Amino acid sequence: ESDHREAAARRNHLQRRLTELSEAEEAASVASVEIAARAKEVTAQLERLQGNTVTCKQEKEQLQYERQQLLDSIQDAAATERQLDREREMARVCSQLSNAVPGVHGRVLDLGQPSQKRLNVAVN
Repeated sequence: ESDHREAAARRNHLQRRLTELSEAEEAASVASVEIAARAKEVTAQLERLQGNTVTCKQEKEQLQYERQQLLDSIQDAAATERQLDREREMARVCSQLSNAVPGVHGRVLDLGQPSQKRLNVAVN
């Protein structure tokens, strides 16, 4: 009879263990499905972020190009302003010279015009 009790106890123990293992298997299966779904979500999010990275890179390049264009136009404007200041100063000095020294009529550039347009560069 003790063998019978031991066998029944062992059978009960093995049935509980089988139930525990079945529950663990089901939990692992559910966890596996959840992990696969989460992996799919993360993959989709990664692809979106990679697309955003490309878009941001293109936008950055466009902004850098526009910035360079603005800097170039500012430099051109500053150079033009300096040139105008130089020409004003030259005109003022020339005017003062023509008033102070007899025989000074002005700058050669202002007094004569080149015979052909292609010679303008050489005169200026």
